[in-house]
Amino acid sequence: MTRRRFTLALLLLALPALVYGSFWLVPLPQRLSEPDSAVVLWSDGQLAHTFLSGDERWRLSADVDQLDPAYLSALHSIEDERFAWHPGVDPLAIGRALISNLTHRRVVSGASTLTMQLARLLQPRPRNLRSKIIEAWRALQLTARIGRAEVQANYLRFLPFGGNLEGVHAASHAYFGHSAAHLDAAEIAVLLAVPQRPGRRAPSERNQQALLRARNAILLRLKDKGLIDQPALVVAQKTPLPRRRTGLPRELPYAARWMRQQRPKMQTIHSSLDQTLQRSARQLLRAGAVERGQMEVRHGAIVILDHAQRELRALVGGSDFFGPEKGSQIIAFDRPRHAASTLKPLLLGLAIDLGIAAIDQLVLDLPITRGGYRPKNFDGRFRGLVRLSEALAHSLNVPFILLLQRLDVELFIGRLRNAGLRHTNPQPEHYGLAAALGTVPLTLLELSALYAAIAQDGAYLPLTWMVEQETTSALPLISPEAAWLLRRALRSRDRPDFPGRALIQGYDPSIHWKTGTSFGFHDAWSVGSDERHTIAVWLGNLDREPSRYLVGSPMAGPLLFDLFDASGHRQNEVLGDAPPGGLDTISVCSFSGHLPGPGCLQTEEVLAPRRSVAVKPCPYHHLLHVDEEQRLAYAANCAPPGLAIKPVLLLPARVRYFSPDLLEEGYAEAPDCTAKPSRKLRITAPSSPVMMLIPGMSKGDQEVALEASAHEGAELSWFINGRFIGSAVAGKTLWWEPVKGENQLLVMDGTGRKTSITLKVR
Repeated sequence: MTRRRFTLALLLLALPALVYGSFWLVPLPQRLSEPDSAVVLWSDGQLAHTFLSGDERWRLSADVDQLDPAYLSALHSIEDERFAWHPGVDPLAIGRALISNLTHRRVVSGASTLTMQLARLLQPRPRNLRSKIIEAWRALQLTARIGRAEVQANYLRFLPFGGNLEGVHAASHAYFGHSAAHLDAAEIAVLLAVPQRPGRRAPSERNQQALLRARNAILLRLKDKGLIDQPALVVAQKTPLPRRRTGLPRELPYAARWMRQQRPKMQTIHSSLDQTLQRSARQLLRAGAVERGQMEVRHGAIVILDHAQRELRALVGGSDFFGPEKGSQIIAFDRPRHAASTLKPLLLGLAIDLGIAAIDQLVLDLPITRGGYRPKNFDGRFRGLVRLSEALAHSLNVPFILLLQRLDVELFIGRLRNAGLRHTNPQPEHYGLAAALGTVPLTLLELSALYAAIAQDGAYLPLTWMVEQETTSALPLISPEAAWLLRRALRSRDRPDFPGRALIQGYDPSIHWKTGTSFGFHDAWSVGSDERHTIAVWLGNLDREPSRYLVGSPMAGPLLFDLFDASGHRQNEVLGDAPPGGLDTISVCSFSGHLPGPGCLQTEEVLAPRRSVAVKPCPYHHLLHVDEEQRLAYAANCAPPGLAIKPVLLLPARVRYFSPDLLEEGYAEAPDCTAKPSRKLRITAPSSPVMMLIPGMSKGDQEVALEASAHEGAELSWFINGRFIGSAVAGKTLWWEPVKGENQLLVMDGTGRKTSITLKVR
């Protein structure tokens, strides 16, 4: 007898150990590890965008700290009063249910705890005694393995609210349009009532009466338990029910997808995007969509960032993600396009830093040919001589091609690569001088980062788009001195690329900005900064279909300034933009902006970088013998006797042709008496003995410029392979349609002097 008792005691002791051991031998329900919906939050922590979970549910992770404590109190009171101390199964509730059911001879009360309900949600089973036993074992296992806090969190995750909507946080957004952090009594009662019978109580027109009865019954129970008072009960009973389920927030169809591409494993992305700016930018882009569509412009993108923090505040990748247009779901702000004229400020900034140019120097704007390419300005005009700051404001092409030629193409492209441009071709010498005109591909995000650097004294930093995202150290893209000079130039009052705005709204000196139009009318850009924000706009067609309306200033410019207005921009305030300490005051020739030479009588004071002053003296003023009556200038070796020596403005013939307003001030070189020893008859264009015809472009569009230097006013005759093709005054251009093969080019002046070259056309 004693032995039997001992064996029985061992079994009684071993049974709990076996049961407890089974908790670790049997795997937890697989659904417990299902990921929730990935979400993107606004900068203030509110929900901005939701993705379907991997199991096709709208389910948000249940952060108890973000849940109204009143809801938890009501939940425990209604569903499981002793949740805080039982191990997953409540013996008192089981005893009460047995007595109640035996008394009534039917099932009138259950004993399911929150943990047992979670077990049923994870592995649904028929409602019978066997299932209850399994659920009880699972409840004990869940408490032992993951603890009460995780049990409660997962219960709140998987609560059913109708269809594929799960979890109290998701339901609060879908039913009430806000998070579950703050709930009134009526909302708490609805969130308690629906999971009990989601098919019959989920908000809909059909379920209104059933939901109303269930909600009011729960409200009465909450009053009986002292969780709400009589006035709160009356208010809650009169509160209208949600009539339908709405979708969870999905306000960032482009930005959220882009962020998930960058962080594919991150479930919750706390973005730096601002609700107000994002919604304003999206609304402004959509507002003009119909009008732009009539002009065959279907797509657009906007980037707004706080350039001091390098934090993105708005990212709009298109007008309508679900629209019928082809390519409507492409994330346009991260799509590489040709930069057009938007890189000219950086090119000028680098030239200033290297002492190659000063921002107010006069430079040539004349017809040139480079490798069969004949660049033109957008308006088709050439200005002869123009200040670099004016060339930037007018977005002229020739001055920047010549500037890049002096700077070096690979140096320029290398600096852009260092600043984060990811789509440049890595092959050396892939880009020619046309890089100055925007043949370099970049995204709107990359463009906004470059202009943020100009706003922040030339320091480049990668953009951040998550709260508390790690940043790298700043890269000096251009000097603070060059950046300040560029900002001043880009605030130009009389901007020819957008003159209409100044007439409508007045001059605003606190915004520095640039527009751009890509070759062939494929892209319209506008980008600029005020004291706080940098904003970039792109408009175009993602299938690269051109439109004659795709011009930066009239198409993208107005939208840029509307966005500044929406961002809270304060007009006419330039805050704290004093010249940096590295700028010194120097004297320059008032006419040319170069350092004054002996012939420069008028000078002025300008600011220039101390470390990189452009040291080239003025090339236009000279001390020469002059004939005042005929306005001729003579070199000392051939001047007639009796002529006075005086400072004169001596301009090349081509400059005088394109700048007739300078003729009154200037002198012409006397024939056969040049002030410069290089006036022999010489062919200056074409500059290379070999040229290439571009496939797909007609030869008529690839005409070769024929130019030669000779004494002032000399009439030059041109011959190709012995055939006369025309004549032109020295310094002016004659155009010739190229012929494939070797061609003998000969030029002759009126005195019989001649020279020739051989040109190979491939």
